[in-house]
Amino acid sequence: MPGHLSRGSLCLCIFITLIFLSSCQHSFSDIDAYDQFLRSEDSPYLQEVVRSGAKVSLRYLPTDALLLNQYRDYRKTRARTLDDTRKSNQEKEEILTQAWSNVEKRRGQYAHSRYFALSIGYEDDSKDLVYHSLQAGFGNYSEWLQKLLFGLEEKIYLVDDEGNEIPLGTYHLERSYGMTKNRTLLLVFPERNFPKNGKGELIIDEFGLQTGQLRFELPESQNLVTLNFEK
Repeated sequence: MPGHLSRGSLCLCIFITLIFLSSCQHSFSDIDAYDQFLRSEDSPYLQEVVRSGAKVSLRYLPTDALLLNQYRDYRKTRARTLDDTRKSNQEKEEILTQAWSNVEKRRGQYAHSRYFALSIGYEDDSKDLVYHSLQAGFGNYSEWLQKLLFGLEEKIYLVDDEGNEIPLGTYHLERSYGMTKNRTLLLVFPERNFPKNGKGELIIDEFGLQTGQLRFELPESQNLVTLNFEK
């Protein structure tokens, strides 16, 4: 009948609606699913630029991403404690309260900053960032490594939607011990300086790989995906 959906059309509409809702998911309740979302190459938290043979990627790390190991440890402690028939209910409650207090303490340590993982390497995965860069004329090993370790603070900063520059708080170069060809830096920006609406860009000025200035969009507040972890 005109004005009414057929059974097939109705099923199609429901299917499309479910796809739309799943694509707009803004929270997870499962730790592993949330972890997979964060690590995925399709994650909206990941941006990548390839230029002049260099590959630079930026991944936003929300607080829950930094607490995943603590959440997993708490779950293990909880399961082990509840299965321990030698302990009274009061003893179990005290153990779990202390375990959760440790999680909250760690959360408090992360709560005052915003974190990003910056990966720097070459499009050619066989080239090591440090050793190949030396062959390209970056001086000696120590000089180039010192630049990666301590010389990038003034090269990395935020610009909010009003054009204000926000300096990097600090960063740490993760030790690869020869296990990876690229290098990953943990970038830390003080929460008090971070754009309140999340709008803006993270800027990386030219630092030696002939990429020119790189610009990455910040994750806007309304698009953040959360983890609903239940004790």
